[in-house]
Amino acid sequence: GMAFLHSYAYLSPESILAREGVITQAILTITLVSDTSRKFKLEDTDYVVRQMKSRYLYNNYGIARKNDHYEATLERALADILYYNPNYHLDNKNLIDWKKVEKIQKELEFK
Repeated sequence: GMAFLHSYAYLSPESILAREGVITQAILTITLVSDTSRKFKLEDTDYVVRQMKSRYLYNNYGIARKNDHYEATLERALADILYYNPNYHLDNKNLIDWKKVEKIQKELEFK
């Protein structure tokens, strides 16, 4: 899916939070962060791409290369979702290292 965009993107907010158990609702789309906002479908998979300002997007703090793509760490995914929606509902807050989230927010100047 990321190759379809022809630009830098990483797997983040809801996809990571759901995989890590922080949110329990079923996430039926793959969520990415990139420099543009769009939705698309490849084969049977739906993708949602959230746009992020370049100064945040290209700061790789909390982003890791996984095989052939980039992914946010749990803490970066949480910092990202709070950037988009400060009131986002989290089901399992006890799984979160809030000090790491705050460090990422400070590094990215989200706060």
